[in-house]
Amino acid sequence: MAERIALVVLWIGASVAGQYVYYNLGIGGVLISSMFRGVLPIVVLALTWGIVGGIVGIIQRLILRQAGLTIKRWADWTAMGWAIGAIVFGLGIGTRYYWLQEAVLGFTIGAMQWLPLRKHVHRAGWWIIANSVGMLINIPLAGFILGLQTGLFAGLVLIWLINHPIQPAETKTLNESIMPS
Repeated sequence: MAERIALVVLWIGASVAGQYVYYNLGIGGVLISSMFRGVLPIVVLALTWGIVGGIVGIIQRLILRQAGLTIKRWADWTAMGWAIGAIVFGLGIGTRYYWLQEAVLGFTIGAMQWLPLRKHVHRAGWWIIANSVGMLINIPLAGFILGLQTGLFAGLVLIWLINHPIQPAETKTLNESIMPS
């Protein structure tokens, strides 16, 4: 039990660090991209948010490894999720409704992380939902508190998922991988 609590605390720390990186680098990407026209702003957003995702993914991968999950290329998948979210943001989807943009960003990050996670835990589809909800609950607060909310929520879901590992002999159909139970 103490190991699981420590995992949630570490995940909260990773989320707070991620928010710090996002507010210092990701928002800079938004500001820089606003100076350009055409497709270049979307490219700048995808690159800067991809870097944010890569940094966050490295931190998360270290925590996952400590929890017994060795997921190769976790940081790469996380970076792709952030970059895709930036592209969606750059295309203007959800910019009028901030909550929609946050939910879409959470979805893209969660969906990309789900791809490798589904090979290690049962009900991995819940990870996509946890990331979307985690980003939605970010809206009322910012900075350090924001990372606490996201980390606590996602950390609890992560513990639940880790308690349902896939055994090496198990196989899944595509439908079982996609649909949460």
